[in-house]
Amino acid sequence: MAIFTCTFAQDLNVNVAVGDTLYVSQQSSGNSNTFSTSAGFSVATSFTEIGVITAINRTTRVITVGESALSSNPVDADPGAFLFFSKNNAGSMSSLLGYYAEVKMRLQGAISEDCELYQVSTDIFESSK
Repeated sequence: MAIFTCTFAQDLNVNVAVGDTLYVSQQSSGNSNTFSTSAGFSVATSFTEIGVITAINRTTRVITVGESALSSNPVDADPGAFLFFSKNNAGSMSSLLGYYAEVKMRLQGAISEDCELYQVSTDIFESSK
């Protein structure tokens, strides 16, 4: 397992954090996994996981990835590579787990016929911890 560092010319995205997963998409002209849009942009259809971000230095614009399964740093091989990150869903989700609610629904009015309920939904968020 290799440890990679990626240095950027621009400021890092404010949302990138330790624990996020870093990916690369090479945009080289020989990449057969790309297609062109009507605007003339080349878009990659395959991505490679570099690894989990273990350190971020915003002053020097360096991201460190620990324990990557790749044998060489893809940024060194292709300086024009497109890097992006994804959040860990387990830590970034705001849905409730382990809570339940009981609901009793009644029709208002004098409807004595059977009727169908199409959908019931709810949205819950934590206001503070």
